[in-house]
Amino acid sequence: MRRRLLPIAAALVLLPASAPAVRLVGVSFTDGLLYDVDATTGAATNPRSEVVYSGECPAPPGCVVEHSSGIEILADGSFLLAPVEAANELKSHLVHTGGIGTGLVLESDVPLGHQIGEGDLALDPVTGDLYAFGLTDLTIPFLLLRIEPGANGWADPTTTVVGPLSTGDVSAMAFDAAGTLYAIDTDADRLVTIDPTNAQTLGSVALSASLGALAGMDFDPATGTLWVADGGGGGRDALFTLDPATGVLDEIGPLGLANGLSGLAVPEPGAIAAGAFALAALAHRRIRRLG
Repeated sequence: MRRRLLPIAAALVLLPASAPAVRLVGVSFTDGLLYDVDATTGAATNPRSEVVYSGECPAPPGCVVEHSSGIEILADGSFLLAPVEAANELKSHLVHTGGIGTGLVLESDVPLGHQIGEGDLALDPVTGDLYAFGLTDLTIPFLLLRIEPGANGWADPTTTVVGPLSTGDVSAMAFDAAGTLYAIDTDADRLVTIDPTNAQTLGSVALSASLGALAGMDFDPATGTLWVADGGGGGRDALFTLDPATGVLDEIGPLGLANGLSGLAVPEPGAIAAGAFALAALAHRRIRRLG
């Protein structure tokens, strides 16, 4: 473990303060890998896996995070992932990672207690709660789940069923700055708004183009731009911007991935750099204890 941490810490310490933040980060449901996504070309690069070291997954080798339902980025640059119910040992646990593929990852001590399904994750900017799509006995009815941090933050979250969703197969979910929850019904190719208090559909608008069965999306907190990436059967495997008022999709470019992405997140300005330096400090503290 010591040999693993030393190069990580060295690389992070050498990171210049002026290094540009990653604008978009995506996750593939198919292979479980995280990718950086170029907002100007759509290209997904820098694939990496996240490895959990915990009581259930001792190091080495730990447990590789597989089939994540989506991804969200916290203000400190760290990531939240939620493996779906059919995944490996980590199913029904929230995974909190430093965000740069180092393997320094923690799973929640408390199981979520509900079946997580594919369909992205979304953080409510007003309440700070995390939302996910849930399953019932691994199938329908599809549910809206609210995951609230506990006394120890995301280590002991509480999960509540908000209610059954009245839409079809929903993938991609995001809150705008005002707290409006959007999702994409990939069966009907519609952008829907959902009441986060009862899971009822408030309205919908037709998309200007069909997307794949998998999708992820997030609003850029700096500009309000809604970014979408798709994948799966019938997908374009591309990056888009989406006008939530009209449903018009503007394709930026291909992701370059055979099965596209199923989750997408936009960090707060400077969040990735902040997370990198915080993780560097953590690595140094661990090295000192090991030394």
